[in-house]
Amino acid sequence: MKIVKFFKHNCLKLTLIFLMNFLCNNYVFAQKNSEENFLNFPEINENFSKPSSLGVHNLKVWGLKIYKIELLSETKSFSYQNKLAIIINYQRDFAKNDLIKRSIEEISRANDIKDKALLKNYQTKLEEIFFDVKKGDRKTAFFDPKNGVKLYFNGKLAGAIKDLIFAKRFIDIWLGDNSAYPQMTQDILGKNE
Repeated sequence: MKIVKFFKHNCLKLTLIFLMNFLCNNYVFAQKNSEENFLNFPEINENFSKPSSLGVHNLKVWGLKIYKIELLSETKSFSYQNKLAIIINYQRDFAKNDLIKRSIEEISRANDIKDKALLKNYQTKLEEIFFDVKKGDRKTAFFDPKNGVKLYFNGKLAGAIKDLIFAKRFIDIWLGDNSAYPQMTQDILGKNE
């Protein structure tokens, strides 16, 4: 009986050690794999010489996976004075009009904008550069403090926001102090390490 008990006890220990080792190795692989992935994106190579990943977040709302978001910078710390890229990998389908509506709502809310004509101008611009997204699609917003935002869809240039105020308001959907998901913002800015 002691042999059976000894075997069961040690078998459980070995199983736990194996699981811990497996999980740790997969976590390191996932982190490395994320970096290797963005280095292969044409829009990243076009706009950065050597980008740094500041942070990653998997956004879920009510338990539903929405997207994986990652922030890259030309330096290892966040500043609006540096070139930035926000990479969004969608984990579900969204209609173009829904994405535009939500973006305008967030820009308006976060900046307390009541000017309907200005918001309509922003909406018109987004209608030119947004697309319907399917699960697995990638959107990259490349921010240059001197030139605005270039928006890429699955690696291809979709358009640009050259108005510098609008460009910053657009990226502040994810990076701003008043973002809808503060935990996401903290994570991608690398402030929760």
